[in-house]
Amino acid sequence: DAFFTDFSENETFRQIINMKHFPYIFRQRWGLIYQFFHEGNPSTQLNRTIATARRMYAKVNIEIGLRRGEMLQAMAVDNYFEYFIGIGKDQNEVFKTKIRLAELDPQNASAFWGDTEKLLPAISDRSIDNFFIVLPETYVQVKTIESKSSFRAMLVIISKKLVHGGRVRILTDLEKDCELFTELVLTAGEAGFRPISNVEKTYFPNDWRDPEFRPNRKPQMIILVPK
Repeated sequence: DAFFTDFSENETFRQIINMKHFPYIFRQRWGLIYQFFHEGNPSTQLNRTIATARRMYAKVNIEIGLRRGEMLQAMAVDNYFEYFIGIGKDQNEVFKTKIRLAELDPQNASAFWGDTEKLLPAISDRSIDNFFIVLPETYVQVKTIESKSSFRAMLVIISKKLVHGGRVRILTDLEKDCELFTELVLTAGEAGFRPISNVEKTYFPNDWRDPEFRPNRKPQMIILVPK
């Protein structure tokens, strides 16, 4: 866009936005706009990353609802022949994750800032091997009719993005005999998934202690496959 280019390269504008006392929030928002115009829509970047990773790595995996990057980094280190992508809403956490992932060798992970509900539908169909979701009890989306519907809709979209034999892997502090755990599995069933118990690979670090999990509970893993 010619107008945008002329505006962004204007010397007076550059001086103003780089002033020491220029509000940080406005400078931050400008950076996002600049990135959008010069690097493209986030979903375009995401699909470009996925397409490149599919050529270079054995599998491509996505963590939905990235909060901190430690787990994504740990999985990438343990599985250096696979590629890992994190999608998170918290811009600051995504930025910190990007810095952390830059230390990886090989560079088999990346993080994207954005709304999962908007980015998921744009992902190319049959392109992802595993979706990871870390789900503390306080985050479980089956407590109301509206949240249950939203979670079901997300899983329906995910089912279209999985390759044949793909998995949805959920790590949670819900107890298996509690009502929420049962409701979670039932909602997944309504979305076309079924749980399996013969887990050939866990991915999640064995000694992982999520700060948002209840300390007196053992983390549970739910592996879902399309019916």
